[in-house]
Amino acid sequence: MAIKIECPNCKKRLPVSSTVCMNTKGKGCGTKLSQGTKIYWVSYRDPDGKKKRKRIGPSKKAAENFERKVKTDIAENKYIDRREIPKVLIKNFVEKSYRPWCKTNNRGYNTKKDFINKIVALWGNKYLHEMTNKDVEQYKWRMKKKRVMFNRVFSALSHMYTIAIEFKAIDAKLFTTAKKMYQEKSRLRYLMPDEVNELLDHCDGYLHTILTTALHIGARKSEILRMRLGENVNLDKRIITFDKTKNDEVRHIPINDTLLEELSRQAEGKKPGDYMFCRKDGTPFADVRKSFSTALKYAGIEDFHFHDLRHTFASNLIMDGVDLFTLKELLGHKDIKMTMKYAHLAPEHKSKAVKVLGRVFAQKQKVKIVNLGGHIGGH
Repeated sequence: MAIKIECPNCKKRLPVSSTVCMNTKGKGCGTKLSQGTKIYWVSYRDPDGKKKRKRIGPSKKAAENFERKVKTDIAENKYIDRREIPKVLIKNFVEKSYRPWCKTNNRGYNTKKDFINKIVALWGNKYLHEMTNKDVEQYKWRMKKKRVMFNRVFSALSHMYTIAIEFKAIDAKLFTTAKKMYQEKSRLRYLMPDEVNELLDHCDGYLHTILTTALHIGARKSEILRMRLGENVNLDKRIITFDKTKNDEVRHIPINDTLLEELSRQAEGKKPGDYMFCRKDGTPFADVRKSFSTALKYAGIEDFHFHDLRHTFASNLIMDGVDLFTLKELLGHKDIKMTMKYAHLAPEHKSKAVKVLGRVFAQKQKVKIVNLGGHIGGH
């Protein structure tokens, strides 16, 4: 059993370590074999001793994985003589398999579809097995000034190949994912209380209630706009429940007095099951971008997104002394590491911690002195 590479020029198969198309007898076309041009083959004998060859493609890792699997299958008497997997165009796989899968399983499909469309535009006419590290690196270089966009497209591409492997449209991912994505700067834009009041002063009607809700429970925009009376919002028990969350965990958030007043007014004339924020026909608002942008403009607030209301909620709680674990529960973070980005806003918690030790040690010292005095007095 052996892995060989095929010269892209003369199609001669050579040892995997070859860097130039030239065999041990000095025959070959002399073409330099760079990583992006090599085509890997695996040659082996099946359990009956018949010679077999399998064209893998431009990925050495995929060739090694195939070789390892054949060896294991033969050793465990599980070998099956598989026919070549049919060639599948990326655009065909997207439309027939991946896009339908995302619509069914990804709640954020409306955002993700833009990245899927980009994949089709860039590589739609390639076959799944033709996608290489070289293709990814070329796109990454072109997108060096749009790093966030590259990360989103690459993340979608990588996930698409994971689904393609599950659907048996391809044997293995033919490009590596390690260290491919750009490092993103974490955004933490938030408003101080006076700015919050200025913004709310320039909102009215449903927008005022939506923003008040965001500022008082720290929920995501999609969660707020799809809240239903009774199902998510329980005014009698003063609790908001989200069961369809980003990390699939149920989250409960108490309703304070300010928010209770706003939501009670918003709920007038609605029956259980109705959307809290909806049009006259009962359908929920898809977005509030236009009215939100207008309010920001008149409030004189720049470089601020709706999601920054969630940062405003978290940041102001931390600055007022709420601990990180409680904030983690309110935000619905699965990992405390996500909540730690707000930790720098509460430098006092370190000084409070060492002050506790100061009191503890001082108390111990007093106890020691008292005991010592009693012992001396006994003599």
